[in-house]
Amino acid sequence: MLYQAVPQGTTVGTWEPNPAGIGPTGATGPQGATGATGPAGAGFGTLSPSTPSRAFGTAFQPSTTVPTFVSYSARVVSALSLVTGQAGRVELRSDTSNPPTTVRARVAGGSTGTLAVGLAIADIAEGPLAYIVPAGHYVNLVTVNETGTPTYSITSQVEIPLS
Repeated sequence: MLYQAVPQGTTVGTWEPNPAGIGPTGATGPQGATGATGPAGAGFGTLSPSTPSRAFGTAFQPSTTVPTFVSYSARVVSALSLVTGQAGRVELRSDTSNPPTTVRARVAGGSTGTLAVGLAIADIAEGPLAYIVPAGHYVNLVTVNETGTPTYSITSQVEIPLS
């Protein structure tokens, strides 16, 4: 770059501070294209809960076409005796097999030990079994006795297709 000498006292230009940092405004460019939009109904849409009757040890498919949220409450009632106690669990099993073998959730309860004559103790355990079952998969609610023979029951159930 070449510089040209300017005689002393000659005004070449002026400089003023610009605290706002504002310069000249240029032309505005064209607006870009509108972006793609997602498919309609990308959420869950309308949910329709149902309460079909389910039983222990019977495999079923909640839906062959859409994933389904399932939730059951299971109760395990156990008691102590003079000889031994009772303990068991309820398992929610789900996979592509019929009957399914993969445990997805479980509730366990029990009373173990022995009693003195005239004393009676019962233990009640209840809890939720919940899982999102993929379309076409099977579900089976299975009872497993660990000690003695507790009593099992399904106290509530709901199945919600996620379509």
